[in-house]
Amino acid sequence: MERKVCLSFGGSVFSKKDGFNTGYIHGMANLIKSYKDTKFIIVVGGGYASREYIGNASKVIENNFVLDQIGIMFTKMNAMLLRNFLSRYINGVYYDHINDINNLQDVLTENRVVVFGGMTPGITTDSVAVLACEATGCKRMINISREAYIYDRNPNEKGAKRLERLGYDTLIARASKDDQRNAGSNFVFDIVACKLAKRSKTEISFVDDDIENLRAAIDGKRHRGSLVK
Repeated sequence: MERKVCLSFGGSVFSKKDGFNTGYIHGMANLIKSYKDTKFIIVVGGGYASREYIGNASKVIENNFVLDQIGIMFTKMNAMLLRNFLSRYINGVYYDHINDINNLQDVLTENRVVVFGGMTPGITTDSVAVLACEATGCKRMINISREAYIYDRNPNEKGAKRLERLGYDTLIARASKDDQRNAGSNFVFDIVACKLAKRSKTEISFVDDDIENLRAAIDGKRHRGSLVK
């Protein structure tokens, strides 16, 4: 029986100040290729280029809805790049972008890898990834970002402690301190995504940008990072 894994590919790992993280993208392609019995849902964030553009745009545009739309466009461009790159190495990569979660299950039935970005203003790719899990019955989501762990406060604060295992309510409480719903902002995890994960009991593994750490999370083995369940 084929299993499903959802990867929420954080823009902070995908798109950096000096360009796309080609080394990690290559590693991800080889990793996915090695899993013959697994279907992958990959949701890509915006990253450095998106935040820079939104930051400059916000100086002349005060409409957050429009700024969110700009951010979504960047996630779609990132998804297009990743999708076309993966298709060079892996069979069964869906050729187009998913713009409606309602269509995802049918697409995933016919394909092994589906890659897409944001969809709706006000809703981050964190939330899109959890909704994708709900729509397809996928119970495991892996969040890839620069930092593997969630902390009990800002990790730059003195005395901040890693949370290796935590429940949904703890995640919600932590996210509520940072999530201001601003376009292009960076926070521990989207508060909406936290609540969606709780209602669907979607298990979330947080990992950093180490491919072998991602492999351990996919395999359900102990990995470096926080686990929410």
